[in-house]
Amino acid sequence: MVSWFAVHPIRFILVLAGYFAMHVLVRAMVSPALDYDESEQSFLSQFVLLGYNSQPPLYTWIQRALFEALGYSVMSMALLKNLFVWLTYVLVFDLVRKATGQIVLGMVAAIGMLTIPQVAWESHRDLSHTVATMFSTSLLIHCLVSMAGVPEKTVPTRMYCLLGFVVGLGALFKYNFVVVVFAMIIATLTIPRYRRVFLDLRLAIAVGITVAMLIPHVLWMVPNLDTATGKTVQSLTTGQTDDWLSNVGMGFSSLGGAILACSVGPILMFGGAFARDSFRIPKVGAGNRLRNDTLQLLTRFLLVVLLVLVCMVLSGRAVDFENRWFQPFIFILPALLTLVFYRQILDSRRFQRNASIAGGLIMIAVLVAIVLRTVAAPYRGRYSRMNIPYAAAAETMRRKGGEVPQIIVTDDIRDAGNLRMQFPNATVVCWEMPHLIPEEIRESLNDGARFWAFCTEKNDEKESELPSRIFEPVTDSKEIYEHLASSGQYWTLPYLYGGGNDRKAFWFAEINAAHVRLKIRRLATRNSIIGSSGQSTR
Repeated sequence: MVSWFAVHPIRFILVLAGYFAMHVLVRAMVSPALDYDESEQSFLSQFVLLGYNSQPPLYTWIQRALFEALGYSVMSMALLKNLFVWLTYVLVFDLVRKATGQIVLGMVAAIGMLTIPQVAWESHRDLSHTVATMFSTSLLIHCLVSMAGVPEKTVPTRMYCLLGFVVGLGALFKYNFVVVVFAMIIATLTIPRYRRVFLDLRLAIAVGITVAMLIPHVLWMVPNLDTATGKTVQSLTTGQTDDWLSNVGMGFSSLGGAILACSVGPILMFGGAFARDSFRIPKVGAGNRLRNDTLQLLTRFLLVVLLVLVCMVLSGRAVDFENRWFQPFIFILPALLTLVFYRQILDSRRFQRNASIAGGLIMIAVLVAIVLRTVAAPYRGRYSRMNIPYAAAAETMRRKGGEVPQIIVTDDIRDAGNLRMQFPNATVVCWEMPHLIPEEIRESLNDGARFWAFCTEKNDEKESELPSRIFEPVTDSKEIYEHLASSGQYWTLPYLYGGGNDRKAFWFAEINAAHVRLKIRRLATRNSIIGSSGQSTR
């Protein structure tokens, strides 16, 4: 089997394409409901803005374009995400192949990524910007390896244009791509082969392209810095105390745990097979020079990233690290280990065969787990967002409310994204993100527009408590609130794939804003990102 794949790189690339195509089909068939990141993108893609929240806007722009081309559907969302993940695997495969001249080593590096739970599982479970950043990092490394692989002074100018485009791309996908760029600059400057690429005067072209790509978003980001960075800072500082030593201890504990969780798979895969050679350091001058230089590049890149993270911990502010934050860096570890053990891998047909079999089994296991996560929810005793019957709830709303209004109001971005998927011709307003309420929608509500109000049960709320999340933010009048609350309807529906009497509760009301004094403008924030014209594009 391995020898068949090794005949031509396209064979392995097509097998990967088939695997990720299966993920697209499985995701589309399992449930019409959206998970956390999916629902966020569905909601945000209503608007074309220079910035939205704590993530850069490029992923949302691309998702919106895909919706316009293919329609609002779960498949459109799954297609974009799996395209990025597939391209990452292909780029890792090809950069190792380029560095070593061996297809089988590229295959091993790509298969090794399947041993990282954050890459193999979480990428499919529910991620968006992170997988796009992982793709950008792999494209950046691939670009540098390609540039270093040609003779000195013969690197075409178009490669520098691509380099600048890739850096701009990554920065517009996720802010932590800045760490990737910083670490890669330091790593390239320490290796002669890569330093000559970096110190070429044509690098100014790359810098110019990057700056031109980033200027529009930066102009939004400067006056909206709290919106852009607040959530990330809050996540990093969760649990922070006034004691620096305690913060450092918590930070290192969280950092070490996250790194171990992300790297233990590749370490076991390669270390278990080649334990006797685990501490052998390859001679820089031996064999393929590009391979050795690329090994140094990846090693120093990860070391610089680690140094940056350690400095963050020592600052006393970073005390809580999420595993997903390491995905744009740690996915390259299998490629690094493949370059370390390249000779042993080439000499061991058994390892090649076992790696291929293990990769195939992991692929099957992940696909089965994706299905069982939703289908077997009642047996696990835990329902996910994908079990919530939003499609059935939308049909009930149409039946109870008649003609779909221009505006639907909810309090939770996850509900908002799912409602947008069900009602693609309406504008869904979410109180959780008031700065995204278009000015024309504020005016319509204040002028008495008809709208639907919707919310879902949280933590076994009582029926009478559900309307409060919708109306308390916009009215101070007890009488008005009671009138609004009484005009709604409460009902329950069985979960998708639910068991027994497991049901999800919903609350829905058809409201004419002319009959009440809704204070919509109270929800406006100083850091409004609707734009200077006050308009947005649906």
